[in-house]
Amino acid sequence: MMRKEFRQIIVLTLAAALCGQVLVAQDQDQYRIEYAAYDEAKKIPDLSKRADAFIDFIGKFPQSTLIPYVDADYRRMLQEQFSQQKLDLTLQLTKKWLAIRPDDPLGLYFTAYIYFQKGQQELAIAQGERLYGSADDDTKKTLAYILAFSAVQTGDTKRIIQYGDDACQYFSPKKCYPVNVELMKHYSSKQDFGTASAYADKALAGLAEADPQDATTKDYVSKNTTLAYAVKGNNDFQRENWNSAIRNYQKVLRTTSNKALVGECYYKIGLSYWRLNKIEPEAMQAFARGHKRGTGEHAKQCFKHLEELYRAGHNGSVAGMDEFIERAVSSE
Repeated sequence: MMRKEFRQIIVLTLAAALCGQVLVAQDQDQYRIEYAAYDEAKKIPDLSKRADAFIDFIGKFPQSTLIPYVDADYRRMLQEQFSQQKLDLTLQLTKKWLAIRPDDPLGLYFTAYIYFQKGQQELAIAQGERLYGSADDDTKKTLAYILAFSAVQTGDTKRIIQYGDDACQYFSPKKCYPVNVELMKHYSSKQDFGTASAYADKALAGLAEADPQDATTKDYVSKNTTLAYAVKGNNDFQRENWNSAIRNYQKVLRTTSNKALVGECYYKIGLSYWRLNKIEPEAMQAFARGHKRGTGEHAKQCFKHLEELYRAGHNGSVAGMDEFIERAVSSE
């Protein structure tokens, strides 16, 4: 009985050994098939066809030990085309890659960058946000810029707030002034002049370094420089920093042709001088100029305050007030 069992053990052992040899042979045959397919794909000169061959390989042999090599070769191919700034070809190859590797960091970065360069900001945001949270520091710098400036160009205030500070901590004021301008406008519209003024300072630093090459950009720089000083003036006025408010409003007056804004600045300059007890001629001259040069409600208020102050200094009379107004305007 023991001999019979022993013989069975020997037979099973031999069978297992033979089976192992068959499996090894099969594995070797499979590897040769996979390597031949991989080697053939690598040698295809046309990049688009090579990309298709690599993708077909991954589909046919998803468990192959050669998959890491295929992935590396595909990424290397993308990197080479991107480095040569062949953006259309890079985008074409990257779209194919993301179809099977949807979360690949290199693919997401390249598509975000290329869409941004092509002016397709919504697509740039969609791809950039998928990568932003997990990106390394160097990649995050560029992505922050892409996301913030895409948001500026699409008028997406929520994302300007979300990514603007991240972008501008990495880049100079000259590169970031459009972001800071939009943040300044946002907080100013909320009557948060303290925060708006901080962004106005950053915007002014960048706008001062700007070198506009066309009329549209020159107009943008001029208008937003004026707006930044108005925001700073409003913050000073709100905080009762009267002298600083006057200086900032005077800078606005030197650069604006907007009569409503002219009226507002002279009105607040007049009030600031009044608070400083500099009534005649400073406050009265400011109100006179606002009345003549401005428009809107502030210009009306300028005339009202001028008349009040003039009467107070002339025994309730307005005789000679028209002449005072003309002198104030002509001496400006």
